[in-house]
Amino acid sequence: MGKHPYTFRDITHFSVGDLEKKDPRIDYITNLTLKIESELPKGKYSLKLIEPFPPKCRGCEKLSKLRSLDHIEIESISTFPNSNGKKNARIEIIRKASGTPISVRCKRIEGVPGWNEK
Repeated sequence: MGKHPYTFRDITHFSVGDLEKKDPRIDYITNLTLKIESELPKGKYSLKLIEPFPPKCRGCEKLSKLRSLDHIEIESISTFPNSNGKKNARIEIIRKASGTPISVRCKRIEGVPGWNEK
């Protein structure tokens, strides 16, 4: 059975955690960790995005947007697996004021409750 989209609501904390690069001199992101605390489901979660943005992100404005987000601004965070023939997984963060999503594509996402990690 495949993975289903998963949504976090009532966000109480959001931050960009570890950022791993292939080489410190090159903007080639291999892993990015988002730290989330939510009420639905209740708990603390570390979502690891593998090869996000795409990974060759020169001065990536999406990374700047993610780093500037505060939990108060976020309505929900949804994760979508790379299934049904789709090449990439993705995360969508819906902002309260505008309803405009910030969408980040990646190779896969680890740390989503109920998803097989590999």
